[in-house]
Amino acid sequence: MEKLQQLYEGKAKKVFATDDPELLIVDYKDDATAFNGLKKGTIAGKGVINNQMSNRLMAYLEKQGIPTHFVKELSERETLVKKVSIVPLEVIVRNISAGSFAKRYGVEEGIVFAEPTIEFSYKNCYNLPINFGCETILHKLLLQEDGLCLNFTENASFLQNVFT
Repeated sequence: MEKLQQLYEGKAKKVFATDDPELLIVDYKDDATAFNGLKKGTIAGKGVINNQMSNRLMAYLEKQGIPTHFVKELSERETLVKKVSIVPLEVIVRNISAGSFAKRYGVEEGIVFAEPTIEFSYKNCYNLPINFGCETILHKLLLQEDGLCLNFTENASFLQNVFT
């Protein structure tokens, strides 16, 4: 599989075209941001961990009968994936209060949570507040007409259990 031109670069990854128009290579970065991108830095090995976590989650979803874009892990940082249309959903899991969470809720940074907190946000164009629950996700996806909502709603209870 030949890695071709870069198609996208975000905070956590780069996406590259391949010699197969239906497949892409995702390359996970060590970059880190805080305060909605105002503070930037590098965490050595972050890309490796993100790649492994993503691939394990995709394998778990596949095992549950939920199709994913995962094809195979190419290296510690790179994964081969199917070209798909994404739901621009960001899932944020926190074990400690920090950054925007502490500011939004008026709590001090460094509080260790008894259980992880989970926040959902859309990465673009849906005009949703930063935090919203699974019901809002399902409601918004039901408004789409591309068939994506059917797969998502069929697996909604599973996803609620994974993310809440």
